[in-house]
Amino acid sequence: MNHIRNNKGISLLEVLVVIAIIGVMSGGVVMTFHMVHTIKPSSCAKSIDSCLEEVKSEAMSKGTPPYLVLYQSEDSEHPGYYAARTTSLETYTKQPEYDTKVSDKDVMIEVTLTDKTVIDIAKNDVLITFDRAAGSVKECYVATKGNVPERRKPPELIRITGGGRESSIHIVAETGKHFVE
Repeated sequence: MNHIRNNKGISLLEVLVVIAIIGVMSGGVVMTFHMVHTIKPSSCAKSIDSCLEEVKSEAMSKGTPPYLVLYQSEDSEHPGYYAARTTSLETYTKQPEYDTKVSDKDVMIEVTLTDKTVIDIAKNDVLITFDRAAGSVKECYVATKGNVPERRKPPELIRITGGGRESSIHIVAETGKHFVE
């Protein structure tokens, strides 16, 4: 028995449905990509803010106040920005495998001091500590890679930028309060 096949191809409606599906899927990919880049600075700011709070709490409850060290790792196995704790300016070590990773290298972190000096974390380490009695920002030190830390004015802003977005941590040195914006 001979069956007659109707091979006229695809209809215009089928083409439109396929184009609509492709459009919806590609729109979802673009939105996801945009959201990932938007989240990075915000997530990084929240991580650093959390580390600041931990160091402040530790400083007010223990004998020797710790320093929060913000640095960019030069280790090829652990690229990115990190937050560490140390109790000594002279012997602080950076160990990305043990320190808190706050972001990949696809953001930029800058610390603005109260004298309006801007410190780039990619080039300098910043060490911040709080006063045990008052909870205020007691000291801030800046160390150019490989050099001894130098005492500087307290920080007032930590700005994180990346993917066309920006998040900031505002620090009130006199009270030690800080918040993400």
